[in-house]
Amino acid sequence: MILCMHLPTDAACIAASAEDPEQFAPIFDRYFVEVHGFLGRRVGRDAADELAGEVFTVAFQGRERFDPAADSARPWLYGIAVHLVARWYRSAARRHRAYERSLGAGLVESNRDGADGYSRAEDRIDARAEAGRPAGERRLSEPSLRLGTAVHGWQRGRRYRRVMRSEGARGTA
Repeated sequence: MILCMHLPTDAACIAASAEDPEQFAPIFDRYFVEVHGFLGRRVGRDAADELAGEVFTVAFQGRERFDPAADSARPWLYGIAVHLVARWYRSAARRHRAYERSLGAGLVESNRDGADGYSRAEDRIDARAEAGRPAGERRLSEPSLRLGTAVHGWQRGRRYRRVMRSEGARGTA
């Protein structure tokens, strides 16, 4: 068995992993901490734990698509990470919209069931305050939220600065 740690480039390790999957392990060892840190700054530590593992799973499963002319796997791994972050934000946005829809349905149902009007009103006020905060009150100073907002804007064809202004985060772009 050739130890990939002694091979000069990431491309050599990835090529060797086609016949011996264990040869991909040094790629993980070399870049996991770096990729995890990148993800952690964008989606938070908890989500980064899951996404970092997924980056290397996607990379391993798609290693035949790696360009052997590239010496380093770093740009390839970061590309995978960026795609996963964008997907994570899209999924979070879908969950948020579903949550808002469920709040609306719950408000209608709570008016019909005849429960204590004051406690239901308090629940509705709390739910609306939590779900309906204006964009300007969101904590867009966090890099992960800025990236998600920018990704959302880029998907819609807007520039980063304009997206940040429309989200009420003047001075952060």
